[in-house]
Amino acid sequence: LQDVRRRMRTFAGTSLDMSSGDAANRSETAELFRLTAQAKIGAVLDYMEHLLQAGRKFLLFGHHHVTLNSVDARLRELGVVFVRIDGQTAAAQRPTLVKRFQEEEAVRVAVLSITAAGSGLTLTA
Repeated sequence: LQDVRRRMRTFAGTSLDMSSGDAANRSETAELFRLTAQAKIGAVLDYMEHLLQAGRKFLLFGHHHVTLNSVDARLRELGVVFVRIDGQTAAAQRPTLVKRFQEEEAVRVAVLSITAAGSGLTLTA
């Protein structure tokens, strides 16, 4: 987190616009977003475990693979049954995973990439 703060100070007064034509700016901005996501992983995992202990069935959306992979690993460590839909999930497989989340009581969590599952899926349980 300190690295993110230090790097953000170097951006003071500049635009963090990802659509900017400046490739170096886009690269640095993407790296800052990734580092910020990495800094939040501990809190995300703690909150996820709280929801699991409360007996909740829930959706967990993420953008960065580092976050999705950390959530995936922790759920496996805890022995929690879950489904994951991200950019690596074949389109033909997604409806089956959605159906499992909706209909199988044992499936407690749907780990979802915002870009892969942010639209076009109906997720209710």
